[in-house]
Amino acid sequence: MERLRQSIDREKIALHEEVKARNSALQAQIAPHFIHNVLYLISIAAQEGKNGVVSDMCKHLSDSLRYIVSSPYAHVTLTEELEHTRHYLSLVQQNYEEDLEWEIEAEKSARQVQLPRLVIQPFVENCIEHAFSNTNPPWRIKITVKQFNGLWAVEIKDNGDGFPPGKIREILDNLRETDSEHAGDQNLYSSIGNMGIVNSVHRLKLMYKNRLFINLFNHSGEEHGATVQIIGSLAKDFY
Repeated sequence: MERLRQSIDREKIALHEEVKARNSALQAQIAPHFIHNVLYLISIAAQEGKNGVVSDMCKHLSDSLRYIVSSPYAHVTLTEELEHTRHYLSLVQQNYEEDLEWEIEAEKSARQVQLPRLVIQPFVENCIEHAFSNTNPPWRIKITVKQFNGLWAVEIKDNGDGFPPGKIREILDNLRETDSEHAGDQNLYSSIGNMGIVNSVHRLKLMYKNRLFINLFNHSGEEHGATVQIIGSLAKDFY
């Protein structure tokens, strides 16, 4: 019985380390993607001679880089992840000015929620890059965080074009079919066409397993845009 117990413990430790390694590999893909896009925005402001704007953008980038490289693979609170997202939105707003409006509304309970680093900002970046192509400004993004009945929920809402016909079903079907064993398959990123979102969902699934729910939907009626919902358990038995 003692040998069996030791064998089970070794198996648990090995599985834990394997999942941490997968999460680390996925997270390592996100940081260069983020930095590349931000530097592109800063270069545009520099070409337009907006010296003050460039200075502000570099400050927000500096704060973001400090967040990314500080214990990069340790869990963070949802509050910290939202602060990083604020820096990103403040940075891109320097480029879009009054055309972009954003709001983050979070309860204090967000401090209790633990997440992998860099999982909320990619959803917001997706809005910036894809949601407003055919929508007149002002472009609006609202992030709402709530907690209820042992669950936490993040809702990312925009007033953009919405998902193209069939895209939501394609994304959800692909996410449903891909478990953590296939999280590193680059073909999945190209099939869904959005590396940031897929990467974030896979890392959340690695951490929360079957205690995570993702939903995407277009708004109905006269309300334009789309919403992404991320709902997870407050339980802390991660990995």
